[in-house]
Amino acid sequence: MNTNKLRQAHEDFLAIAAAGGAAAGGAGPAVAGSLAGDDLSVLIHVLIVSGDELVVDEPRPIGGFVEAVGTVHLPVHGAQLRSLRA
Repeated sequence: MNTNKLRQAHEDFLAIAAAGGAAAGGAGPAVAGSLAGDDLSVLIHVLIVSGDELVVDEPRPIGGFVEAVGTVHLPVHGAQLRSLRA
């Protein structure tokens, strides 16, 4: 496991997410693409709460988590933010 590579992927993910809009939809694939092999299987603890409902509270591979956040979660928030500008 290359921790420097994981740190850089985290920084890249935050930068893409901070850009918002259309760029946010590319965050998952872009960051997941910068990781390979064992890096993608590193387990991180994922805690997702929606309102008062616990959705996820378990270790998950970072590759799948980054992909899901970048392709599902961030685009939804990007759309919400764009609708506020209208």
